[in-house]
Amino acid sequence: MIAATFTAKYRSASMWLRAVYILLGIFALAWSAFESVIVVGAGHISRHRFVVLSQCRAMIAGIAFGLFLSLLFSPEFWRIARRRGSNQSLEPTAGPRDAHL
Repeated sequence: MIAATFTAKYRSASMWLRAVYILLGIFALAWSAFESVIVVGAGHISRHRFVVLSQCRAMIAGIAFGLFLSLLFSPEFWRIARRRGSNQSLEPTAGPRDAHL
């Protein structure tokens, strides 16, 4: 997510769209860090800390979900997502073998 903001496809995007991509990447890293602490340290942390970490993880997931929804409802996101580069054509080119088709 963070690296997507620096690609040529998203370089012309608005600052808002690039900021959302960076925030989604940061929240994904934070969520995975909380998840790792909960899974690895489940037997070594107190019940209270476990509950606090679980609530923080849920809050981070909720914020990330809201940011993701804001991307999905953004017309700029869909305009950029549908745009293809010149070297990313999915249509096959006709060659000499296809002449009989």
